[in-house]
Amino acid sequence: MSKERIGNYVIVGEAGRGGMGIVFHGKDESLDRDVAIKVLPESVASNPDRLSRFTREAKLLAVLNHPNIASIYGFDQDGNRPYVVMEYVEGETLEQKIRNAPVPWRDAVPIAIQIADAIAYAHEHGIIHRDLKPANVKFDQQGTAKVLDFGLAKAFAEVESEANAKPEDSAEGQSGSHDTQSIVDLANAQSAPGSTVPGMMMGTVGYLSPEQARGKGVDKQTDIFSFGCLLFEMLIGKAPFASDSAVDVIGKTLHKDPEWEKLPSDIPPRLRMLLRRCLAKEKKDRLCDIGDARLELAELGEHVDQHAALPPAAATNPIGLKVFAFLAASVAIAFSAMYVLAPEPRSSEPMRSLANRAITVPRNHTILQAQSIADEEAIIMVCVVTPDEMPDAGPGRASYKLVARHRDTDALRDIHTFQGASGYAISPDHESYVLNYGGLILKGRVNSDIDPVELARVEGARQHVVSGIFPAARGIIWLDSDVLVVETLDQDENHSLVMIDAKTGEIKKRTPLKNKGMDIRLDGIIGQFDDEHVMLYGSVYDEEGFSINLVLASLATGELDILIDRAGDAQVIGDKIYFTRGDSIFQAGFDAENRTLLDAGEPVYQGLNADYATHGEFQITENGTLIVLPGGIQGSQRRIMIGNGESVRDLGLPTAPYDFAFDISLDGKKIATTQLRPDGLWEIWGGTIDPPRMRKLIATMESDYTAPLISHDGSQIIAYKATTTPNGSETTRILGSYDQTIPPRELLKLDNSDQNLHTDFHPDGTRYLAHVPDENDPYNTRVIMDIDLETGEQTQLVKRATDSYLGLWSPDGRMMTYINRDRGIPELSVLNPETGESVLVSEEVAGAHAWLEEPDGGYSVLIWSSYTKCFRVSVALGEDGEFVIGETIPEVRNESSEALVYSVDNHGNVYSIEAGITDGEPEHVVVIENWLQNLDAETKKQAD
Repeated sequence: MSKERIGNYVIVGEAGRGGMGIVFHGKDESLDRDVAIKVLPESVASNPDRLSRFTREAKLLAVLNHPNIASIYGFDQDGNRPYVVMEYVEGETLEQKIRNAPVPWRDAVPIAIQIADAIAYAHEHGIIHRDLKPANVKFDQQGTAKVLDFGLAKAFAEVESEANAKPEDSAEGQSGSHDTQSIVDLANAQSAPGSTVPGMMMGTVGYLSPEQARGKGVDKQTDIFSFGCLLFEMLIGKAPFASDSAVDVIGKTLHKDPEWEKLPSDIPPRLRMLLRRCLAKEKKDRLCDIGDARLELAELGEHVDQHAALPPAAATNPIGLKVFAFLAASVAIAFSAMYVLAPEPRSSEPMRSLANRAITVPRNHTILQAQSIADEEAIIMVCVVTPDEMPDAGPGRASYKLVARHRDTDALRDIHTFQGASGYAISPDHESYVLNYGGLILKGRVNSDIDPVELARVEGARQHVVSGIFPAARGIIWLDSDVLVVETLDQDENHSLVMIDAKTGEIKKRTPLKNKGMDIRLDGIIGQFDDEHVMLYGSVYDEEGFSINLVLASLATGELDILIDRAGDAQVIGDKIYFTRGDSIFQAGFDAENRTLLDAGEPVYQGLNADYATHGEFQITENGTLIVLPGGIQGSQRRIMIGNGESVRDLGLPTAPYDFAFDISLDGKKIATTQLRPDGLWEIWGGTIDPPRMRKLIATMESDYTAPLISHDGSQIIAYKATTTPNGSETTRILGSYDQTIPPRELLKLDNSDQNLHTDFHPDGTRYLAHVPDENDPYNTRVIMDIDLETGEQTQLVKRATDSYLGLWSPDGRMMTYINRDRGIPELSVLNPETGESVLVSEEVAGAHAWLEEPDGGYSVLIWSSYTKCFRVSVALGEDGEFVIGETIPEVRNESSEALVYSVDNHGNVYSIEAGITDGEPEHVVVIENWLQNLDAETKKQAD
């Protein structure tokens, strides 16, 4: 082999050396790119074991394609010497970066996120790195971290077979394998700390997990320990178990804690806790999945970004617009339940000794529901799957999937993909599943790739969107091997339970439901309660407020009874019932014969994923295993942010359970939003940006949804209130002064409220705009009305055949923009109210828009196609009444994609409500084995 070439590659120089070979910097002349070429030295090329390991590395790397992992380009031989051609990463290693100085935690977090992403991706593909250390992380010219050297990695299947094999059953076990060498052998090798020891333990001294150090079988938790070592070293500049000799390093790894006191004093407590969970010596106390570490770091990273120092928002003359987070498409009316803040569980000790498993999914999956099947060997989940690159507008942004995840192999298998939320159920024998597409019942096999087929059609069958409000709603349940049950609703609002033959699809029985005079609304079937009853969600309005309760329905008579008030899911086991309130599971005594609680219950588990003021779901299997989605109460600590188009910061207003309605005055000085009370009802709160303070303005009792609207000068406020009544739905507008010097009064009441939405005050403060459905149109397309604040008189401004909504006045009140779908997509038009003429402003997709004042006195419109894709168009009305529309110019903005709802002032500052620091969609399912047995043992212990 020539010194200048290896194969077809020109050698530029040597890039590094390691226990697995020499790495050269090469040049691929055919593609004109730099490459890294890893070659086995001649002295070991003939060693079958090392050649096998080298070949394995090439094959493992070949399946990895991730931006934070150095890619493999090819595998070949030059004579008798094999080599791998890989991505050449030109830059310093993390080891070199740390050698210069410890990395501040704010800089360490984004680096650690990239490393965790890479390792999580490798784990998803069945690969353990086993030699993660700062020297194996390099930064390219753009600063992207790349994880290198999977030379010591093994596929999970190989690791499992190795761990399960008895030493005496293999040749390696008799002669001493590379993975089971003793600590004494390591001492005899007199290896320097921090070096890889060929022929000894697989890994690097100082970053070995305790199980690696003992020569035991390893799994992905080994990488988590090494990741903790790497992160610790970034923060203090020294490895956590550093010492003068390899034996001492191993001794510290096995028996000593890191020097926690040397961690910088300014790092967040959550980061300290993450390090402790990564560096736990016992695997049962260590994080189960690197994805959990990535999630913690990502939330810390968001915290860093959102609290970065930014210049204050500009405050100038008033004019602007209120934009309700893509309400252009539709307004989702969300119902919430009253919850009780649970006290601490009586003991957390039983949980610590249990096997907590994190059943993970890919990062673009959001888990909605989960349950165990097949003797708990697998978990069935419903996930929302978001494409990595979402289109900016249009349908198909996300899909729903029914997936199975085996608990031991990490394998995720798609069972069925469906568009739109659909109820589902798994058969008692775990072999079949059914889906409810609003009455079209499909049936398929769990372990089959064949699409489900039609089983039955049920007229009026209800289809429930799985959400945080009603997380346990199934839409269809499987009573036994022969019977399915769905809930139906006819044109007269009468509910029934329909029983279907699970084999033939024949309708076997229809039982009308009877509410016995209760003012109750049924919001979804949950599951079977006993042989004679099923559970449903029941929403109730009474003098105590609005609440969501667990309701029993008799399969025989249809009679309804409230089983537990203010609860969201339940299971009866023996003489106990387990139910949820908020993010807690309660245990209470239960009289099965009379179906009543014997006591108020007490919390026995906390931390279920639950939207604010609602209740989580759970499953306790026949073997006593607890299965939950983690996360705690979501949304009770939401924040109000400001974005200037370049970055986003917290305004410093109190965190609170802000809801999905929000408005800002056009000068950016006054704010109004809704808050959810503990009893499930809404209040409108308002305040000022400077100083940052909030106070209650209007209480909107007995409403399903409410939203505020502030006048252009900030002196008036309208509260929009949507309410469900026995005669249907209605909306009420309540007008009041912002400073509360004038008592609020009812302004307007409309029936059929689902699309009635106010959007803007007129600049003179005497009128306001609303879009409402045209009652004379069979399709109820929306029209834009101008409503007099004094008389309530309505004047129709815009009616289009396809829809017209989100009307907004220009700052001078001479023009009005609105969205229409004349060409099949939402686009922005502008109207001259004096002449009735309207023209298209831009052909770009319009998700939301805002009027802005320009420095020259003119006006422009910002058009959002997505949170990050924005356009600016100048709009003017000439002296002859003709429109002058400018060119559509892309506007580079960096608003937060996490905004739940937002509003814009007259200079384009975006004010948004965002999730709390501790909020986050569940990315894994927690499985706690022997949970029920452990709880029973603790109960008996306390009784004694």
